Amino acid sequence: APWELRRAYPIGETLNDSRCQGVVFIEDRFYIAGSNNRDPQMYILNRDGELVDQYDQFGPGGGYGHKDMAFDGEWIWASGTGQMYAFTPEGELAREVEGPFNPNNNFAWDSDRELLWVSSTTSNIVSTDREGNAIAELDRLGMRIYGLGYWPDDPDGYPLYIFHKDSEIADQIVTKMNPDDNDTL
Repeated sequence: APWELRRAYPIGETLNDSRCQGVVFIEDRFYIAGSNNRDPQMYILNRDGELVDQYDQFGPGGGYGHKDMAFDGEWIWASGTGQMYAFTPEGELAREVEGPFNPNNNFAWDSDRELLWVSSTTSNIVSTDREGNAIAELDRLGMRIYGLGYWPDDPDGYPLYIFHKDSEIADQIVTKMNPDDNDTL
């Protein structure tokens, strides 16, 4: 089942970082954004959850660093400011563009449309190309958004996943959205 817990890692404990927020998995490595002691770092862990490397995050970020990340097959996209940063898994800055929000908190790479979905906590969700040009906008439907994900093979046809808090529900939940018509499930 897609929601079955397969493995858990005590990442905060392993890294001694209580502010681990964004993660992407690339070629057998976890890339994790953390900002312990307001020193934003990108941690690289192997499949066993062991730290193998780390480097400074891009941008000022106010000490909190990147909150969510997406991987487009070549670059990792992240931010915590008005700028969006695209960088290689090795930590080389590839692109810095003005984002649609300040801050740009949440990211998902749409492999079907070759677009990046971006939002802040209380903004609508905007798609941009790799140059930062806005392409489309989806209504957030009142959600306070804390993360985005994209699964092109979603069996229901709702591939944009939104991690959020709903004003009518006390817990944080995941809602799936169809980017073609803004419908949710």
